[in-house]
Amino acid sequence: MHAWRLVYWFITGALLGLGLSQWLGVSLGVFGLPIGLVLLIIGLFAMRGPELVAGVVGFGALPTLLFVYAIVSFPPPDVVSFIYVGALVYGAITVAGLVALGLVWRATRGGSGLATT
Repeated sequence: MHAWRLVYWFITGALLGLGLSQWLGVSLGVFGLPIGLVLLIIGLFAMRGPELVAGVVGFGALPTLLFVYAIVSFPPPDVVSFIYVGALVYGAITVAGLVALGLVWRATRGGSGLATT
């Protein structure tokens, strides 16, 4: 796997995740989603490969960090459940992406990709 492709897909996923998590409010989502979509289209045509899984990690990681920052830094607003659910959903996406990335990395290194006993 190439490191620059991992970074590209991580940034693409982070912009898409930020765009979707912030789209309802007038914030960074207005810019993140269109830029992420352009990067996604370019990447799907130019850089397909196992590094694509890093986009899932980025998709979940940046929104999770923002939700956790909001939980820790600010007093609980009226929509506390939205913030907690958002953190849990995007956190689960991040964990699933990390597991998939580990399996892809292991498969490209000559392993089976799945741990069997």
